[in-house]
Amino acid sequence: MEQLQTHDLLRTRILTDVQSERMLPAFRKSFLLGTGAEPVSFMVSLACQCFNNEYVYAVSAEEQLALAQLKKNLISVRDLIVYAMYEPLWTVRDAAVRLGLDRDPDAKELFIRQISEPAEEEEIKKSIQSFGVSSDPTSQAVREQYEQSPYPRWIDVELSKPRTFRDAMLERFPYLTSVKVGSPVRILVAGCGTGWHPIEIAAKYSDAQVTAIDFSKASLAYGIRQARRYKLSNLKFLHGDILNLEMHHEFDAIEAVGVLHHLKDPVAGLRTLLHALKPGGFMKIGLYSTRRRAVLQEAKRIIAERNIGRSPGELREIRQEIIRRLPDPATGPLGTNDFYYMSGFRDLLCHVQEVSYYPSELKPILEAEKLTMLGCRSLNSAVKEKYLQEFPQDPYIRDFDLVDKFESEHPDLLTTGLQVFWVQSK
Repeated sequence: MEQLQTHDLLRTRILTDVQSERMLPAFRKSFLLGTGAEPVSFMVSLACQCFNNEYVYAVSAEEQLALAQLKKNLISVRDLIVYAMYEPLWTVRDAAVRLGLDRDPDAKELFIRQISEPAEEEEIKKSIQSFGVSSDPTSQAVREQYEQSPYPRWIDVELSKPRTFRDAMLERFPYLTSVKVGSPVRILVAGCGTGWHPIEIAAKYSDAQVTAIDFSKASLAYGIRQARRYKLSNLKFLHGDILNLEMHHEFDAIEAVGVLHHLKDPVAGLRTLLHALKPGGFMKIGLYSTRRRAVLQEAKRIIAERNIGRSPGELREIRQEIIRRLPDPATGPLGTNDFYYMSGFRDLLCHVQEVSYYPSELKPILEAEKLTMLGCRSLNSAVKEKYLQEFPQDPYIRDFDLVDKFESEHPDLLTTGLQVFWVQSK
């Protein structure tokens, strides 16, 4: 286990490399078949990792038979630990209680994470306030996906040192003469998913009151449970569809970095959010980039060829085929973090609805909505340096025409994912 120098990484992270994926399932199989002899601490860590990645590793026919037999004959804590490497323990809760997993000093963490915390999330769902969900069929399909597969999957977040929203905006865009916001600064996080984003925002801005909305109660319950760990008093969560949002000029800033491209009509969603933004308010927008996501097209073609469903077994199977046929992380989905956990894989390659844009297509949209472009924020430092060398006249990357030209001439520099930028309303 020299490649994994600490078991803590298995417990607190999702490993995102093929090398680990080749190694860890082999250990798991050896434990299931009774041939593995690693210490209990490592077994628990491996069970945590499998739970973290939502059991994305392939399961052979031999393992399926052995697992079914194990489930019928759970007689020890070790059996439970091995079972937890393949399926969550809440599915065998009675056996876990009977065998005293919650009292075992080595394995108690599994009881907490795989039984207690999921139960807490089920209770949280019952008390989440809702302002309603749209009857739009596309919204219903997307909501169903996220109820089944809350996204993104995360375990811990490293919180940044607090500062005021005004200071942060002036640091990002020094050419702004002023940043007029309320006290407290009211921020809406639209499409907050499982809570990582609003928790980060609530901790980052010392003068903010953050409202986070999402239409998946499963995602919200995960986020609310996680938020309780960080004891943030300036964050509240609401359930609802942004298409049903009826707020008028209530927010100084809105962050919508993962929601608009999953709407049937992203511009309609943008207009709804702008209605909730104060005049002169700021919005951070994230939209899929057509060029950046081109690297995913071959994997999507493989999935379309197979015409698979969305069960975990089918997703694991097609994922293994993608690993075999597209092994290079530089030219395919294996270079993305989302590929290495189940809900991320589904969001990345099997989403029921997504729209992408070229930068040149965004310019008329912003102009029509009377939004001033403040600057792009989605280029890494090396790519940004290259851009500024070629276009020194655009130091804050505000010109979509130049960004489009840069992308078309340097497709090899693009990474999979979003184009993120700030705008200001008039």
